[in-house]
Amino acid sequence: MLWNPRYGGVDMGLAYADTHVPWIGTSVSLLQDVLSMHTVWSICVPIALVEVFSADRARPWLGRPGLALTGVVFVAGSAFLAVVQYQSGKFMASTAQFVGASVAVVALITAAFVVGRHRLRPRNAATPAPWLVGTVAFAAGSLYWARDTLLSESVSPWVPVTLWCVLAAGVAWLCARWSRSPGRSPQHRPALTAGALLTYVWLGFTHAREMDVPYGTALLGNVVFSAAAAALLGAAAVRLRRQAPAPEVG
Repeated sequence: MLWNPRYGGVDMGLAYADTHVPWIGTSVSLLQDVLSMHTVWSICVPIALVEVFSADRARPWLGRPGLALTGVVFVAGSAFLAVVQYQSGKFMASTAQFVGASVAVVALITAAFVVGRHRLRPRNAATPAPWLVGTVAFAAGSLYWARDTLLSESVSPWVPVTLWCVLAAGVAWLCARWSRSPGRSPQHRPALTAGALLTYVWLGFTHAREMDVPYGTALLGNVVFSAAAAALLGAAAVRLRRQAPAPEVG
């Protein structure tokens, strides 16, 4: 998707041509969109929601057999998609692009393990209420997805690229600061997750007209998935309430 100018039959090269950088072979704004969508909404939000329903968040989800089976399914699914996508568009990334992507993946995995093994020292910083943390997440996600609507067409395409860097750095700094605060509670992580998830709820309705299905079908699908998201958040809130320690009497 990053390098195929006709990925999925869509003219990606034209859609993201304004911020194309020849030496990396792709568009900076496309790279930002892919990183944002999959890092936050495809990966972090589902994991954080599942962890709400786990009694021990540090416990691995899978044993060795389950992990091995998941790995096999992942590799098989990736190979299947690679073959299907190549047959549909006859596009293959260059060796340098594959090597660069592989190096980035290995570096990120290594960084995740290194950071995970080192506990950051707590900071004497105030932590806002969970509802405010969720509001910040919702506002940041909404600001990102609404950037094309908020900015004039006459603005340079590199302005949203720069604003993305500022927004991503600011949210990362806030989350790191709040996570190290002594006042952090079990409700803060789900609140952050809820704000991000609710961003996708309103976003789905704005994409209804762009989908290659009847408008009514797209709206109905968004209603169903939005209701499911709300139900999941409600179940998570009930779970957190049950896990909260009972107040001391006397």
